[in-house]
Amino acid sequence: MLVTEEAVVAAMIIIYYCDEKMVGVGRINEILSRFLSWFPFTGESRECNTIYRFLLDVIESGHFSTSVEPNLNSPRLLFILTKAIHDEAVNDNEVKNKVIRMIRVMASSSDSFNQWIRLSGLNREEQVTLQAIITLPPTTE
Repeated sequence: MLVTEEAVVAAMIIIYYCDEKMVGVGRINEILSRFLSWFPFTGESRECNTIYRFLLDVIESGHFSTSVEPNLNSPRLLFILTKAIHDEAVNDNEVKNKVIRMIRVMASSSDSFNQWIRLSGLNREEQVTLQAIITLPPTTE
């Protein structure tokens, strides 16, 4: 599915500015689910950096369907974040380091992490990238 930049921006605005009270719990979850289905993004670095920065903001906001706390979207989020690093979709050091920190939080916060890896759909090379993210010392950049 080809997703236009306009569709991404529209979804980002709805997610960012609307809450469950405005559009209903079911509708906001539908929008979030659709938004996550468009990932991983590759292409123009500036746009990818912006899109992944926004995704990280949504995750950090604590919305239950994108939280790093265990939920049904955890394997998908792990896939999306790992692919962002593996495919070099983000080249902004701040965004890249934030993605890495988020993956490490996921790895350390759940006994289900190994199950998420199996359910994520990551191939062997992507799993090697994931292991490197988890085991390498944090960067100071």
